[in-house]
Amino acid sequence: MFNLDDYLYRDVISVEEEIELNQNIPNLTRKYSRKILRYGISKYDNNLISLEVPQYLLDLSDKLTKLGILKFVPKDYTINIYKPNDFIDYHIDLGDDDTLILSILTPINFNLRKGDEKISFEFPNRSALLLTGEHRTDWEHSIERVTDRRISVVFR
Repeated sequence: MFNLDDYLYRDVISVEEEIELNQNIPNLTRKYSRKILRYGISKYDNNLISLEVPQYLLDLSDKLTKLGILKFVPKDYTINIYKPNDFIDYHIDLGDDDTLILSILTPINFNLRKGDEKISFEFPNRSALLLTGEHRTDWEHSIERVTDRRISVVFR
């Protein structure tokens, strides 16, 4: 059973921290789909910017760890930059590591599904979602079209 309150952490950063994080992330867009920036050691071999993780991401990781939200040491830091109308279809990420997603700038509709079972909810900006266990490895996830610029920081 999926109890959203066990996995969704609301308002984990302040409005000021959200603005600062947005300013630290390059304002890159593509004509047709989201832009992806990867730092650290990734299972994905596309869009790797550097093995060295920027200090602002390390500081964010430390903050989320101190809050008890990030319960593992990330190896892969991925930034997804979305423009209006971008979306992600259902998929399961590579590997079996836990994943924490921090979403900023605009709320989104997030979906999980396994077979005929589906869970949909609003994922507020400045909030973090932990995908762990079977919800990480056996359930597909997607996001519906975004209405405005959105950034996610994914810790794996």
